[in-house]
Amino acid sequence: MREARRFMGLKEIAGAASNPTILGWAKRLGGWIASFYTNDDTPWCGLFIGNLISTTLPQEKLPSNPLGALEWGKFGQSMTAPALGAILVFQRPGGGHVGLYAGEADENYIVRQPGQ
Repeated sequence: MREARRFMGLKEIAGAASNPTILGWAKRLGGWIASFYTNDDTPWCGLFIGNLISTTLPQEKLPSNPLGALEWGKFGQSMTAPALGAILVFQRPGGGHVGLYAGEADENYIVRQPGQ
């Protein structure tokens, strides 16, 4: 969570330009990710989580497609109840979203995600 908090407020850059921090994550992960992820208009929630895990837990093997939000559902171990920093995966029509558990308010999860 500490590493995620460093990026609070980070946003993509509208138009042809891209945020160098976001593109830097892809370059750092390397391989096909660096060649595929060349513009911050591409959804970056999976890239965000991949960067956090590779930075804070470098011994952990990332999913084969860390850019795919739903792939993060295969990472780590299932929990009966979320704990601070747990990876939360949400499915929606056409794909998914991934973020970190930051708490609860009423009956809703508070999720730390890119740009927040």
